Amino acid sequence: MKKAIAGIAFVACAYIAAGAFASSADAIAQYEAVAGLPRDPNEKTVEPPKGMKIFLLMGQSNMAGRAKPLDADRIPAPNAYKMNRDDKWSPATPPLHYDKKVAGYGPADAFIRAYLAEHPGEAIGVIPCAVGGSSIKMWGNGANHLEVAVRRLKAALPYGEMAGVLWHQGETDALKMDEARYKELFAQMAARVRKEAGRDVPIVVGEIGRFMETESARMNPIIASCAAETPKCACVSSKGLKNQDRFHFDRASAEELGRRYYAAWKELSGRKDDSRLARSREDFGWDSPRRELYFAEILPRPMKISAKMGRPRETAGLQAFCDLRRRDMAAWRGGWLCQRRRAVDREDGRSLMDKRVDLKVPTKENL
Repeated sequence: MKKAIAGIAFVACAYIAAGAFASSADAIAQYEAVAGLPRDPNEKTVEPPKGMKIFLLMGQSNMAGRAKPLDADRIPAPNAYKMNRDDKWSPATPPLHYDKKVAGYGPADAFIRAYLAEHPGEAIGVIPCAVGGSSIKMWGNGANHLEVAVRRLKAALPYGEMAGVLWHQGETDALKMDEARYKELFAQMAARVRKEAGRDVPIVVGEIGRFMETESARMNPIIASCAAETPKCACVSSKGLKNQDRFHFDRASAEELGRRYYAAWKELSGRKDDSRLARSREDFGWDSPRRELYFAEILPRPMKISAKMGRPRETAGLQAFCDLRRRDMAAWRGGWLCQRRRAVDREDGRSLMDKRVDLKVPTKENL
């Protein structure tokens, strides 16, 4: 009897404690408790220029970075700043994060260099918030890590404009998280960050490493789907990237991933009409030599299209790109009505799918 009462008391205390963690103060304390990287006694605090482009770094260890930096990586880039653990600014050198003792070089380091290469004279500030091993459950509404990210974002906004979110997460949840729940929590995170930023900032997400074959086979389609269903959001591919251990990208791959993040952010930030996919003749043309990269040959044979309907005949692999909805075809005269369902890799390693929208299959007439 005493054991039963003690058990009930323990559960009750645990429940109360869990509720207490919903507060911002406890969320911050919990985050600081896992900050395992010792303070760098040589870290300088600097005053950055006003008007910076500010990026929020979120997710788990592959965003935080686990690769060993080169000596050249430790040379500060001009006009590049990171928010340190005291919510002050320091030169943006790796490790940007301090979540674990093994924090190192990550994709955000390469993103910073890529941004500065195309925006000379401008300043960039990053807000490191990723925490190794964290589940997306820690990033939903009221959850610990999201509260810390929001607090740090508010502290950063007086110095500039929120320009984007870089998100990389999924290894922890790959084999145990329900897809619908994952997408729900991702949507909460995206909505909260954009609310605090005051606008729909671009969000770039990344696939987990394909070297984790079982995990990536299940998780990457979910990640791509999150991007597809979120306005102004893109998913970058991890195709061809290599690992230094079971879970983490090596330095060269982290650098390449960062460049892919920048390319995706650049496309999103420059897109005037996010409701339709940019369809230049070079990238999406019917006669483009890269056409087969988009219309992946997933089907065992070409789809048979009725000639009476006046539709394109060259549709091999079209199902991999579109979900044909025959009942709606009469509403479209220039092509099939489709919804993009999955990512199709491009030669540069980026994923084609960045939004689930209705569009027409490109033909010579409607390009």
